[in-house]
Amino acid sequence: MIVGMRGREQGARRVVWQRAAAGHFVDLPTGTRAATYAWTTKPALRRGDLSLLYANGRQEFVGIGRLLCDPVEADLGDGGWWTFLQVLGAKHPVGRDKTGLAAGRGEFTDLTARPADVARVLAAFRHRDPDLVERFERWRTELPPALRAYEPEDLRWSERAEPAKDAPPPGGELAFQREIEGFLTESGVARPIEPRDGINLSAGHHLVERAGGFGFADLVLPRPRTASLMLIEVKLHARFGRAANGISQIRRYRPALRQVSDPSWRIESYVIAKRFVPSVGQLAKAANVVMLQWHDGDPPRLEFHAGRRAPAWLKRLPR
Repeated sequence: MIVGMRGREQGARRVVWQRAAAGHFVDLPTGTRAATYAWTTKPALRRGDLSLLYANGRQEFVGIGRLLCDPVEADLGDGGWWTFLQVLGAKHPVGRDKTGLAAGRGEFTDLTARPADVARVLAAFRHRDPDLVERFERWRTELPPALRAYEPEDLRWSERAEPAKDAPPPGGELAFQREIEGFLTESGVARPIEPRDGINLSAGHHLVERAGGFGFADLVLPRPRTASLMLIEVKLHARFGRAANGISQIRRYRPALRQVSDPSWRIESYVIAKRFVPSVGQLAKAANVVMLQWHDGDPPRLEFHAGRRAPAWLKRLPR
């Protein structure tokens, strides 16, 4: 008998029906390799417990999740409970009406004592997505992998972020965007978009996403004398969380930007923040995003924080 998770026997996993706005489930991995995200959770759950992920509004089960660590209270963030969740999205989401389940309320419903309800959801998935069901059943009977690239302690800074809506939020972050735009254009790193660039953005940096939603990229700026287009997400404080560090927005907006720009453009992806939670930079390399840290001053300064390599133009900025 293998025992783990504070004495719970291997295979004795809790299962919860976890609900959130549909915007939080954009661009989930649907292949054979699951991805890891910082995600909200119930404090009573433990490492190895499982989630059936459900998109409110669309009323669809959209994937599965597995806790990779015990919940951590975000006492330096939003005060909620967070975990690193291993997530695999469904290739074909399943409507609740296909499962026979009544509508749930709140963010979580514990289905551990309702195995018939879990079986209904899995049966609906099995018809068109048998690999997802096979993965869920395997997760039920094996210990999750050890966390190597992430520190549970970092979850203390986590904060919820609302899914993209129809206008950029006002306040300090918006002013910070304008400051960065002015700095990059005045220093010659970037220039404003011109009609001849063949970039069809409407209502600011409004982008329509593949899944049918839409959002606002913080900054889209061409590089002078090159075929490079800078896609920039701006954060005052980059934290763990689905939309709190800019990575998830970049991954959603990058293909949307390709759809509305001339194919000759090469898109460079950046997150610029004044502060970064420890270890959040580890997300950048896998997503092919460069993270730069902003330092206030006269003149202000940009410093490479994380990513595959520092951009060459960074060396030409004032120090």
